[in-house]
Amino acid sequence: MLGKTERKAAGILAAVVIILVLFYLGSVFLFPNLGITPYHEDVPDGSKVVFEGDVLSSKITSSGGHVLMDVSGVSVFVENGAEQIFWKAGDKIRVLGTVQTYSGKKEITTSAQDIVLC
Repeated sequence: MLGKTERKAAGILAAVVIILVLFYLGSVFLFPNLGITPYHEDVPDGSKVVFEGDVLSSKITSSGGHVLMDVSGVSVFVENGAEQIFWKAGDKIRVLGTVQTYSGKKEITTSAQDIVLC
């Protein structure tokens, strides 16, 4: 038989487990895509987005080893991506990244690990 202290500890432990389960279920059902939205021109800077399209062109920057891509008309900046290029013009890719405005133009900033061939 459990004493008064043990019952109290078991009750606290059960309450913590229930709270954690509710938190997990709430986060899964309330934020199924973790706040990531499909890319469109009206998405504000700093938003996490996903975009799928065809690589029209790509070039390595003259300094820094970054890659600039045109994916179905959307500019994609791949930080330090020159060493990990695995896509080419004509490939269909899915990009997960962050929207930012550079020189007055919207672009998606990402890393090579967040680009998937479709």
